[in-house]
Amino acid sequence: MTAYEQFDPIFKNVHRDIERYIEQSGKVEKRKDGFLVYHGYYEAQRLMVDRYLSEKAYEPLVRYFRGWNWEVGDNDFLLDLTARLKSDGERSLLETLWGGVISKRRKMYREMKRLRAEDPNLVPLGQFDEARELLISSLEQLRNLAVEFEQTEAAEKLTRRIAGLADD
Repeated sequence: MTAYEQFDPIFKNVHRDIERYIEQSGKVEKRKDGFLVYHGYYEAQRLMVDRYLSEKAYEPLVRYFRGWNWEVGDNDFLLDLTARLKSDGERSLLETLWGGVISKRRKMYREMKRLRAEDPNLVPLGQFDEARELLISSLEQLRNLAVEFEQTEAAEKLTRRIAGLADD
């Protein structure tokens, strides 16, 4: 039986389950300065996310991923969780997940806009445009979900926000 098969997640805290799995697998190294190094973190993370998804432990996954740095783009974790939540009709969790993504991206966009207003050389135009496009794509994702879940008012509000950013 593999370490993965022997491991029993608590399905409440993704990060802690990842660490527990690595510890149980014997892949933790304590450095001289006392700092713990968790070897194989990405592999363990993928395993735990898959396990949480298979158990439909969505709320802890949404909490975990809301804390991620989504300012630079999407990844398979976000897209996999979104697809699963969507197929299971978890509208509230989708809104929570994408609300967190949008919040981080909006904060980054606003900060870049502020810096460019002070001095256009502080943030290259290409980088600013990328941040705006990433925010727009996130708002479009949430709008499309609102349409699918027949949330007409929310979809219209998001359409106006997108249009405002496109003109910015």
